[in-house]
Amino acid sequence: MELSTNNSNLFISNHFYKVFKTITDKKAKNESIASEIEWLNSQLMSENRKFCENACLSIVLFGKKHDFGFALNALISAFSRIKNDNFDLLTDAMMDLLLKNLNECQNFQILEKPHPLILLLKEVETTKLMYLSIKIDDVFNSSNKYVKENCIKFLHPVLLTILCSNVIYPESRNIWRTIVENGNKDFIQEIISLRRVTSSASCILFNSMIILKMTFNYNLESVLLLISSTKRMAEYSLDVTTNIKIIKEHTNIIESEPNSSNLVLLILAEILHICSIKYIPILVSLLDHLIVNLNFGHIIILHMILDGLINTLAYPSFMTKEMQIIEKLVNYIRGKKFIKNPVKQTKTINLSIDFVQGDKHLLNAYNICTYIETNQQLQIRDSLYEHEKFFWNKNHLVLRGIFHAIYLENSDYKLWKNVLKNLIEISKSSNETMKSSLVMPLLFCLAESFDPKVKVCVLQHLTELGASSEIFNTIKALSTGMLRSMTIDLYVRLWKIEPRVYPFLHKSLVEKSSLDEEDTFLKIIRIAAIKEICDLKPHHGSDLVSLISQILNESIDSKNDDVSAALSIDSISLLCQNHIISVTSTWKAISLSTRYEKRPRVIKSLCNFLSNIPQFRRNNQEFEIFNKEIVNRLFHMIEWGETYSIQCALIALQSWNYDLFTLDMIPDTYRENIPLPQPAPGMEVSILDLEVPGECYVQLLTKIDVNARKTAGELISHYIKQEIAEYRSGNYIVKEGQAEPVNYKNLPKQSIVKALTHFIIQQATTKKEEKIVNSEIVAEALHILSQKYSRPLPPLNWSFLHELIHKGLNIKEKCIAVAAKQAVISGTAKRLIDNFLVSINETMHDNIEIALKILADICNGASSDILKLFIEKTCTCAIDEDKIINLLSHEKDVTNRENLAMIISTFINRNSSEISVNVIKAIPSNILNMIHLMSAEKIRYRCEILKESLVENSVSWLNELIIEQLNKNECRELLMSSLENLLINTTKFPKKKWLSEFIILSSSKMVEKNLTKEDLQYILDIFITSIVAISGHCILIKQGSDRYQLFSSSVELISQCKFYDDIIGNIIEFILYVQSHEATSDEMIKIFKNAIVLSKDHTYFKKLSVWQKTLQAFISR
Repeated sequence: MELSTNNSNLFISNHFYKVFKTITDKKAKNESIASEIEWLNSQLMSENRKFCENACLSIVLFGKKHDFGFALNALISAFSRIKNDNFDLLTDAMMDLLLKNLNECQNFQILEKPHPLILLLKEVETTKLMYLSIKIDDVFNSSNKYVKENCIKFLHPVLLTILCSNVIYPESRNIWRTIVENGNKDFIQEIISLRRVTSSASCILFNSMIILKMTFNYNLESVLLLISSTKRMAEYSLDVTTNIKIIKEHTNIIESEPNSSNLVLLILAEILHICSIKYIPILVSLLDHLIVNLNFGHIIILHMILDGLINTLAYPSFMTKEMQIIEKLVNYIRGKKFIKNPVKQTKTINLSIDFVQGDKHLLNAYNICTYIETNQQLQIRDSLYEHEKFFWNKNHLVLRGIFHAIYLENSDYKLWKNVLKNLIEISKSSNETMKSSLVMPLLFCLAESFDPKVKVCVLQHLTELGASSEIFNTIKALSTGMLRSMTIDLYVRLWKIEPRVYPFLHKSLVEKSSLDEEDTFLKIIRIAAIKEICDLKPHHGSDLVSLISQILNESIDSKNDDVSAALSIDSISLLCQNHIISVTSTWKAISLSTRYEKRPRVIKSLCNFLSNIPQFRRNNQEFEIFNKEIVNRLFHMIEWGETYSIQCALIALQSWNYDLFTLDMIPDTYRENIPLPQPAPGMEVSILDLEVPGECYVQLLTKIDVNARKTAGELISHYIKQEIAEYRSGNYIVKEGQAEPVNYKNLPKQSIVKALTHFIIQQATTKKEEKIVNSEIVAEALHILSQKYSRPLPPLNWSFLHELIHKGLNIKEKCIAVAAKQAVISGTAKRLIDNFLVSINETMHDNIEIALKILADICNGASSDILKLFIEKTCTCAIDEDKIINLLSHEKDVTNRENLAMIISTFINRNSSEISVNVIKAIPSNILNMIHLMSAEKIRYRCEILKESLVENSVSWLNELIIEQLNKNECRELLMSSLENLLINTTKFPKKKWLSEFIILSSSKMVEKNLTKEDLQYILDIFITSIVAISGHCILIKQGSDRYQLFSSSVELISQCKFYDDIIGNIIEFILYVQSHEATSDEMIKIFKNAIVLSKDHTYFKKLSVWQKTLQAFISR
């Protein structure tokens, strides 16, 4: 079958015809045609165009008459191997073959069974793409009516690959023109919604596509798409002049549909904040026309625009002529008043624009407009939850609009302050651009407002934005006259953020004027600033010592200036702690001047200063003398001072170890009948002879001011902790067969425990009236012994408590508390507790309350059977009195766990309507798992507990509820609302971890064959609810069905949050999986497709194969 290249065209064609006829004949006789087909395939690869052309014709005829699939595969195989310029012949042959068999082309996709023409796109060659573009144009303009009607179906995968791929193909614009001219509205919308914009080049291409679309169809959809594209252009710092001109030329379309005006202005406000100064004049001209001439704009959106105009006025750069129109627009907006319930109201929600769902900028603007138009009373908290921060970080311009609108209206100050606080927090966690763009609007507010509260609030928050020249100059302008105190405060705030400001802060502190001595408030502000400096950066303190000393001397002499005196002493104390100044020399300087001080603030600061002395301890005689002087001073205050002085001195003494005191430091009042030892001639007193016996502390307790007795008890408890920590094991040994000792004679005379128990035993057993003290003193002594120490008190026969237990309810409570603490090692204490519990019945409310307060100790010491009986008898009383929380707020002994769980379970199921959530929160999770609860109670209680993250396995706890309702279908709506409430109102629950595990759980359940459509919908509703909640879009919800509309925006916002970067891939894959699931409803498929469309610019789709897989999913369903 060899042919010469010199043969004529007719001869060559005739030869190929003979080959084809041979194939046909053999086919009819069922003979092999392998050699003929092999020859035709070889001619497809021929460099001779005549041979290749006729081979293509023969293959096409073979496909039409005999085997379409074989012919197509032959052409595809040739395409993949061809290396010459005959690709056009193969393309023509393939197009001819496909168009003759359009029904066979409906199932072509992108990856699986790819469309043959996609082969041309593997190598981005201009010539091939140009030719393909021509062939596509021919198909769209075919004279064959059937071909023309089905051209989109035929070329669907090819067109999506060209126009929506991550690759930018040279002929994309021409192909797009052909599609737009054809006028298939749905397909045009599909292309626009799936076109990714991830670079300046792709942004330019997309913008040209939108403009090209507008030339064929001037309508609201085109205008809004162009506005959205303009925002993208501005984000990539591209020229937006042409776009704005086109929009301005077609404002009549917006005018004819006024419900779109707020949406338009909101996006233009966003553009104003990000576009280059070069394009602001033409943008302001458009805004002026829409706002002033056409009277469009919600008050908040107008103030979003005002915010951008303020920055433009502050930094005019190259603009000079245009400033007049900007000032005019600013004044116009400032003059606008907020009208509640206007007669003519713009309602964005009335717009019928489904295409908005395919554009993230339009959909976000639509949601925001609907929110501000339908909320007359906006609610923004002073401290945002995590999900709210996500939402408002993206929509911070709305907060700016609310901020300006409120202060200019002089309306809700609390809301305005909350907005300002959140704006500052968001700007600090965002980039520097946002932070710097907030400065001028705040300064504008400062200049415009006449409300002092507003001005002070703005100044205080302004410093959190850093030390920019504008902020610094503003503070500097306040540094004279009556605002000096404000200047110091602002400098301190600014210094905390920017340390380089310190020289200016120091200057403002040391500067003096003739009015300073009379300005007490300025003195307080100054010393408060100094204290903060000494605390945060003590090395600066050396520059301020003389100033501190001056202020202290002035304040000590003044009866009314106690705040400055107290702050001065606090500053000195901080400098001493950081070894900037000497503590001994400092005390010499202030001891005399403060000796007769009685002002409470100053006394407290002075005692705090003295309490630091032990940390400066040195092993030398000089320090011992100094230390004794300080302790004597504190005891002098305790002996002769007023109540507040006594309390402060007692608290200060807790800084010393009790064994460092010597008897000569204790005032005579508290060592009655304990004389100081007299040394022999020529001898010094032994240090052992000077040790303080425990009896001194008992005398301190009995003789101190009644109002300071509790504080004295705290001091003695503190010293007992030190004493018990030094006990050895021998102190706890009782020889076998011996009874518990009746006293602590084995403890040294310095033991406070020994002296205190001796005092209590004496009070319990004495009959002499003169030795019986006030019962409140005894109660305090018992209270000291009942404290939680590192270990129990040594063994003792506690039977003497029986004598005290009947001397009043207060003493009774303290006796039971002591016995409960000692029951773990003392038989007499254990018997006392057991007898007390057995004697209780349901009517003895006081005794029950006593037991509940010390239940943790009772559980450790009482017998299990007696404890069970006690709880069964008293649990109802505890519930009725709402004291069951005390019953449950302790760690339980392991032996009581099952009994307690059984008892609580019985009462909860019997009285579930009466038990508050706070009661359930108090139940340890290991016990709660053992309690049987009805579904509704289980959901309610678990979700409340999870808010506080009171359980370790919180994720599996929630998933157990979800699986339970999947199997039971009893309280799905309750679970949904409880889940949403949990995700919105907690900062402790691990949302990200739970969402990741829920996706895995849901995927495994969706594989099961017995999963019904209702069960699948339940899973998807949980997924949608959780995504909307954690994204912050729950703020916009007015009714349950709103979640479906907000889902796509929520996914898009989460895809932008770095916090969710590690699971966004899982979320997207789950969405794609749901789309392909056979039980997924059409409504859900549409919702989930919209979510992918809005998130398409995420880097997850950057990989070509991933995005092609996504496009294929759109084709398949």
